[in-house]
Amino acid sequence: KNNQPFMKFLHLAAFASLASTLNDVETDTTNLHVRLDPYSRKKAGSDKKLYVTLESQYKKEVEEQVGSYGEASKEISCSPFGPMIHKRCRETLIELITILNSTFRDYDFSESRGDQFSKEEVQDVINAINSNLSGIVPNFDTLKHDLWNTIDQEMDLKECTVYSFTPDCQCNPFEEEDGSVWSFNYFFYNKRGMRRILLFSCSAQLKDRAELEQKPREIYDARGDFNMDLMMEFDSY
Repeated sequence: KNNQPFMKFLHLAAFASLASTLNDVETDTTNLHVRLDPYSRKKAGSDKKLYVTLESQYKKEVEEQVGSYGEASKEISCSPFGPMIHKRCRETLIELITILNSTFRDYDFSESRGDQFSKEEVQDVINAINSNLSGIVPNFDTLKHDLWNTIDQEMDLKECTVYSFTPDCQCNPFEEEDGSVWSFNYFFYNKRGMRRILLFSCSAQLKDRAELEQKPREIYDARGDFNMDLMMEFDSY
């Protein structure tokens, strides 16, 4: 498990309330697991060991590339955060890894690489999240206005860069859980102004059959007939 990170978690009631609302969503076959975790980019924790270790490792790798490839290293060291020859780009990667470690304490993401992250268009991310949640969350058309208004108010979306993260199979908090349907991990990164990072992480988990069998009435329709479509939906996963 990970020690206290060097980045400060922000206790923002608006995000806590939204996460609670989404986590309370329960359909006949699926549960949601949502994290809306905001952090300050101001370094506040006492444990900077990970930062020092990763910065030293990345810097050494870049220096080796420069020594071996010269100018070509500018392409080799390219990442979603920019050329890794620049300290500010390496720092961004380390910040995101630190947040993952803080959010998922039973996992260690320190071996994650830059190619597991992608830079995304803000509107594309909004559309993707809306599409995922609208298929599960009742009356999401109403909730989504509160969701994005809150994110905009607390993060200033027009000033955010968004990165997606794809865990590998050795360090994936979602895929190791039985019944994973889909998941996403997005970082809303406000480098200037607010100097905040928001991790919006969500997974849809299929209920196990035992849990379904505890609610037999849910597999019957309003007339009392057996709902074959629902059971086929469950069996398709």
